[in-house]
Amino acid sequence: MEGRGIRVNTVSPGMVLTSAMQTYLENNEGVGDWMKQTIAFGRLAQADEIAKAVLFLASDENSFVGGEELLVDGGFVAV
Repeated sequence: MEGRGIRVNTVSPGMVLTSAMQTYLENNEGVGDWMKQTIAFGRLAQADEIAKAVLFLASDENSFVGGEELLVDGGFVAV
């Protein structure tokens, strides 16, 4: 696939602080604190943090990564 310039990878985001998530958290007291406790970095991701991972995998800077799942979850699966 490299000869054709094709690289296959996936990005698996954790919890992202979108406007919909913000509304959900505002209407469900305590859920935000619980979520933060389950993430090693202690916060939800910003959308641009996920986008940066996608951009890297899609860019020419990524010339030798293939068949990978990139977890962008702030260490959620490590906790």
